[in-house]
Amino acid sequence: MLCVLVDDARKRIGIPNILKPRAIEQRELGRSLIDAVRSVAKSLGYRLFIIDMVQSFHRKTLEWGAAEIDHETVEITDATRLTDVLPGHSTFKAINATLLTDQQVRVAHERFLVDYPGVLAHLAPMPEDFAKILGINLEDQRMKLVADAMADQARLQGVDAFDMLVEYAFESPSEREQILERREQLIRAAGAFDGGR
Repeated sequence: MLCVLVDDARKRIGIPNILKPRAIEQRELGRSLIDAVRSVAKSLGYRLFIIDMVQSFHRKTLEWGAAEIDHETVEITDATRLTDVLPGHSTFKAINATLLTDQQVRVAHERFLVDYPGVLAHLAPMPEDFAKILGINLEDQRMKLVADAMADQARLQGVDAFDMLVEYAFESPSEREQILERREQLIRAAGAFDGGR
């Protein structure tokens, strides 16, 4: 379901979170709908915003190049990638997972923490036995905090989050270059496959 809120006085169009029924499995449907609304908004001289966003969708739209307004609002601009033939977010994640080992990711996280030691300040100290009773894996929680902080820092610097991960994982420029070249090859192959569907 796509809801569109029009504010004529401020020449703004708002799209609350898009709800896609499970029965609809077409990939990139949400991006196509947003792009259609963007075309109409642009023709009328209106600005387009996605509002009341959940965190995962907010992060995804920032990866598309949307402009962040606050933690639950982005503006969709001409620079926001909505129609390019690229694999979906889950495909990028799957590709990235094949390129680095768990050990290399841990090394990257530890090196990142040297530069940004305050990242774990939000991780409340908790005895390990108490965490087990509550079913909390402290190491998983720690890794997620670091990964999220690294993605946020990459966005602030205007770089790809995976590029930053590779930067911290490898000291050798040639190793970094090999990983990034391999990633580009896999992304192009996935894009060509998706485009032919």
